[in-house]
Amino acid sequence: MSTNAMRGWCLQLYPFIHAFPKFLAEALIKVEDEYSRSFLIDNIRVEKTHAEHWLWMGEGLGIPRSEMMGLAQGERPLLRDVQSLTDWIWYINAKGSLAEAVAATSFAIEGANRRPFPDSAEGLRGVWFARRREHEPAHHEVVPQPCQV
Repeated sequence: MSTNAMRGWCLQLYPFIHAFPKFLAEALIKVEDEYSRSFLIDNIRVEKTHAEHWLWMGEGLGIPRSEMMGLAQGERPLLRDVQSLTDWIWYINAKGSLAEAVAATSFAIEGANRRPFPDSAEGLRGVWFARRREHEPAHHEVVPQPCQV
């Protein structure tokens, strides 16, 4: 993947990353047990930091923060596929069951972030993940206990 392609990927996916905690908040409405509610609230807090991490990555790729924020705030249209993904996740979280909402939202974000960088970009990838770990609690390393859905 060229640097320009990485810039485009980072820029176009940022609005989805920015909205991700809001998707989880929509699912939170459906939670009935306290353990699951606490876990999801903690996860929303963690996910809110990811938008900042994404901005750092964009800046590292030479994308102005204002351009990324402007796209997230709707100042320019997103690529059709990114807009479709966002609309679908909003729909599933608003209309689906809790299990559907959590599964679809988790799959959408983990699939999007699976391994976007080619081996030649491992240095940038390593720096981004290292900086992310500095600012994020070890929340993602904890395996959640079974919850009621």
